[in-house]
Amino acid sequence: MDLLIEKSLFLKRFEQVTDVDLIVTLNKLLEYALPRQKKTDELPDNEDMSDNYELSDEHKKILDERLLSYRKNPENLLSWNEVKKRIRTK
Repeated sequence: MDLLIEKSLFLKRFEQVTDVDLIVTLNKLLEYALPRQKKTDELPDNEDMSDNYELSDEHKKILDERLLSYRKNPENLLSWNEVKKRIRTK
């Protein structure tokens, strides 16, 4: 995938967007993603996070609890419309 081509195509499509809620949501996503990307970009090129990062026991416990909750109630999920509604109310 050529990143510059993908960006160019995205920008051309984005220029056609008239849905204000979508624009606000994408802007919030970028506000979240860009600082995280900057932190990742600061890592040395040869550093592989998957080899050098281990979850704490507390985080493992949280993930186990969430997985168990999902297995008990797999239908207890949010639709995309519900997610958008929650984002708008923040």
